[in-house]
Amino acid sequence: MRNRSIGALAGVAVLASAIVAFNAIRPSNHVQPPVMSPTPSHSAAPTPTPTPSTTPGPAVVDLRNATFEVPAFPDTPACGKGQRTFTNGVAPVAQNITLRLNPFAAPVLADVDTSPGNELLVPLICQFDSWAQEEVIALKVIGQSRYTPVGFVLGTSHFTLVWREPIEVVDSIVYLELSNQCNQACPNSEQQRRGFALFNGSFKQVSGPTTFGGVPAVLTPRDFSNTTLLLYGLPIAAKAWSGSVRVVSGTGKCHLSDSSSPGTTTAVTVTVGAITPAYFTLPGFEGTHFFVILTVQTPTDQFTVLAGFRKDPANPNGPAGAFPVVTTHDPGITAIGGVTPGTDLVTVAVTTVGGQENRTYRPNETGWERVA
Repeated sequence: MRNRSIGALAGVAVLASAIVAFNAIRPSNHVQPPVMSPTPSHSAAPTPTPTPSTTPGPAVVDLRNATFEVPAFPDTPACGKGQRTFTNGVAPVAQNITLRLNPFAAPVLADVDTSPGNELLVPLICQFDSWAQEEVIALKVIGQSRYTPVGFVLGTSHFTLVWREPIEVVDSIVYLELSNQCNQACPNSEQQRRGFALFNGSFKQVSGPTTFGGVPAVLTPRDFSNTTLLLYGLPIAAKAWSGSVRVVSGTGKCHLSDSSSPGTTTAVTVTVGAITPAYFTLPGFEGTHFFVILTVQTPTDQFTVLAGFRKDPANPNGPAGAFPVVTTHDPGITAIGGVTPGTDLVTVAVTTVGGQENRTYRPNETGWERVA
């Protein structure tokens, strides 16, 4: 569960004004990113991905065992301002409240204030017993083992950092991959890339969409060209990789994580191909399924996946998720052809080292299993 506050509509107007003001005084020697008007995520054009100029961690010192000032968390008075001493990445704040360095998101060293010296961008979490707020704090590096806070980049509890995607800084603008996914009490949304820059001592958004639009509750094949998809258990280098990908015009680039090695990620490009919808009546798996051919490009490999996407019935506004039905990484399979769905099974034409075959699969609690 993640904290949320009301007043988002008023925030859109304030944000739009901040964008205009920032770009009016931004020094002319800085490259201007595209600035979006306040629009829902499903209609906003993607922010072009510039070449990053950042230096990933480790930073000057081991922040997991460092002391530095942390401002009060936006929207969360309980995570108050104070000098915090971290031990193994954790700093106590009060009873049942701790600050935690995100163990899966690397700090980045870059110039965000256009003045001499670099800043360190650190993903930080304020953790309650069953609740958390995520932020990215900018720390000015003023010497070995010495930092002073510049401020929080997000400045709100409305966002969740997609930790698998690296922080990028280009021309002092901080680019983050964000979501407002939380629990069933608020709408899940599509992933977005937004840019933030330092303006009169605080960070303001200067590029990307300014509002979150929910994923359609009822998907159509057309929606798969521009949406966020959840991928589970993609077979890469003999391991199962999972994550979310923001698809724009049929293609998405993302980082997937390996559940057997927390914090380990790999970059992939996913291209959406043929889509076959079907309606299942199988108990526990009732509803519309979409069988989608995906081409997955990794740094060292390319393979094809037939993925069975389905909405979570308990969260109809959330992204569709899929486990692989069959892939060209499966033993003996060299190509995937036509898909013929039934009401509780799907038959797939595959090419194997021995020729053409039709294989039948059905869903189970951990993905898909072959039955014929």
